[in-house]
Amino acid sequence: MWAAFLLLIPDTFFWYTSLGSGWSESLEFLELLTSNVYLLASAIVYLLLFFVLFVKGDRIWKPYFMVLAAIIGVNRYISSADTWNKEGKAGKTILNNLFVKFDDQVPLQLLSTIATILIIGLSVIEFKKVNTTTKALLNRAFRASTLSAKTILGTAFYLVFTLGVAILQFIALKNNAGIRSQQYSDAGFQWTLAFGWILGILMIVFSAIIGTVQAVFFFTTIHIWWKELVQLWQSLKDFRVNKYITRQITGYIYTYLFVVTVVIMALLVPIATFGTYGSTYLSEVKPVVLAYILVGALVGIFITMAILLAIRLLVEVSVALIHIAQNTSR
Repeated sequence: MWAAFLLLIPDTFFWYTSLGSGWSESLEFLELLTSNVYLLASAIVYLLLFFVLFVKGDRIWKPYFMVLAAIIGVNRYISSADTWNKEGKAGKTILNNLFVKFDDQVPLQLLSTIATILIIGLSVIEFKKVNTTTKALLNRAFRASTLSAKTILGTAFYLVFTLGVAILQFIALKNNAGIRSQQYSDAGFQWTLAFGWILGILMIVFSAIIGTVQAVFFFTTIHIWWKELVQLWQSLKDFRVNKYITRQITGYIYTYLFVVTVVIMALLVPIATFGTYGSTYLSEVKPVVLAYILVGALVGIFITMAILLAIRLLVEVSVALIHIAQNTSR
């Protein structure tokens, strides 16, 4: 797992060296991350693996994270191949760009390819776990004597959302194929059009699979947090204010602040590290890059811990005040 995670980092973040300093071009870094489908998908896979490694012990979401990492990791190749196919690049060039390297550059894509193979291999068992959970969910929902309103509503929502996205993607694929066919009207049928349809259909299928995995996770865990929401609602109806809900709400707030802080820093640290490296050495790869990565990671960990410590102290102060109030009222 660690090998796959570390091998994924160069191909995900080294491209930010071309923008220079990681501290002065924050908007350009954000634009590059959000506008490039391959980099965005790579960042998502990186974050999924990061949390799998970050949190110890078995968690209900870990199999889903691994499955999504494998699916999204493969889907980014299909999406990039489709983009280059639209640009008319040769098949050999597309394969080389995807799995080996760009022209005369360092073979960063080869490292990412090895990482993807490792992720897929590590996800086989997790796929089985998710499949077992999916079967259990379907048996519990549809093999009952009568279908509940929740089952009907959840199924309808899933079908409308999944089919709606698939239909929109297919319409876009059809329109794009029509535009491409006009470009080759004199030459007749072209292989680029055939591959465009194949890659487009594959992306639709992968999008449906990703949505299904997310839906299974949602419907499997909904009963856990739904009970807490019901308890919170009951507490809100306490007009005498005999129950204190501050501690419960603070727990949610702290959880969200913790996760958001970790996500931001997990992305910001490598981007800033490679950006700082690029401001000195541009996009040239030198052994010193390893030192930059190590120092950047250590500095990022220190800053992240300081931020989380400050948030934790503020949360504990507020909770302590409420705890004192509870004990005093009794």
